Amino acid sequence: MASLLHETLVELLEVQLSKDENKPFSWLLYHAGQHYRLRVPSYLVVVTSDPAVAAWAAGPFSSGMVTMRPLVITPAHFPPITDPEEAKRSLARTFLSGLVHASEPVAADIGMALAAALDASADDVGLYY
Repeated sequence: MASLLHETLVELLEVQLSKDENKPFSWLLYHAGQHYRLRVPSYLVVVTSDPAVAAWAAGPFSSGMVTMRPLVITPAHFPPITDPEEAKRSLARTFLSGLVHASEPVAADIGMALAAALDASADDVGLYY
């Protein structure tokens, strides 16, 4: 679970490779904890390459009065980024492209484009990724 803090919100990023019936309980906890700690709106974003996992992860998941509907990112939302020049323009999109297309044959080409882009980036950027 990664957390990206912006000035007005926090995004919780979860890569989900399979259905896990226990996950919604921890998602509710992550979400509530970040909301309480940072006092800003909190959003759960689930990244998956599996359509069945995507349908499940979209929820809704309820606990009493609280209902969570995670945002889900799938291969349909991100084209594979295989061109190193395009990868250099957006490392984050290329990285996400690699996550959602990880189980496809194009994943190796995305990885090569990302590696070339990272090699051309400043050292601190490469360490971030």
